[in-house]
Amino acid sequence: MKIVRTFHQFDNASVPIIDIVNVDLNWSGLATLSGPSGSGKTTLFRLLSAWYESPRSICVFDPPIDQYRQVRFVGAHDSLLPWKSVAGNFQYRGISREAATGIVGQLGLSEEVLKLYIYELSYGMYKRIELAIAVHDRPKLLLLDEFFTSIDDMTKQSIRDYLQRERPDARTWITAHEAELRHWLTSIHFSLAVDKSTRCVTGIIPSE
Repeated sequence: MKIVRTFHQFDNASVPIIDIVNVDLNWSGLATLSGPSGSGKTTLFRLLSAWYESPRSICVFDPPIDQYRQVRFVGAHDSLLPWKSVAGNFQYRGISREAATGIVGQLGLSEEVLKLYIYELSYGMYKRIELAIAVHDRPKLLLLDEFFTSIDDMTKQSIRDYLQRERPDARTWITAHEAELRHWLTSIHFSLAVDKSTRCVTGIIPSE
């Protein structure tokens, strides 16, 4: 999979925030992405997942993929239906209660969580349910934005194990600030190249 071009310029800006060409996404399993705070990591993930509908947004993959169906982005935004229970959210996405029971168990959650409504979930619970639904969709590219922030070590371990088990041959890309966390997650790291004068992201490069 290759990003041929991705570009985004906000309506009130004189220069683009992202203008990247020819990036090979040539890994399987987990990879991480880093860059200065505010440099555009979240904006890049939104571009890749067709978040923006604007003539100032471009994202072209080779081979072409359906960004609405084959790319999933789990970030700071809420994606679960608040008027449904956890089981109801799974069922809405075509996942039976029996299957959901097995999935939440793999993520360190009990079957009882299926009875809860979304507002009753802790942050860690909420993120694991979002992740489970995204993984079930089997996207070619799964994007997790600061997903491991504010989650305890045991939960981090269960999530990493789950991703390695469920998506060994697919691409999962995770933004992470801390070098220790990046190296714990995977040995495959990328960082954003940012033009110092314009603050535009001009590339994605392998990093340590």
